[in-house]
Amino acid sequence: MAAMLGLVWHSAWLVLEGEPHSDRLRFELRELRLREAELVRRLGNSEERDDFDD
Repeated sequence: MAAMLGLVWHSAWLVLEGEPHSDRLRFELRELRLREAELVRRLGNSEERDDFDD
C-alpha cells in the first residue's frame, strides 16, 4: 500500500507540474485514488470483523 501511495503522490506532483500528458496522469491518479479508497474500505471492514471474533 505504501508503494501505491508513493505512486499517487508522484502522479499528483507530475500533474501539478503540468506534464504534457497531464490528462492521462489525472485519469491514472483518479483510478489510484479509487483503488486506495476501496482498499481502505476493505481494511476497515476486516478490522471490524476481527473485533467480533474476540
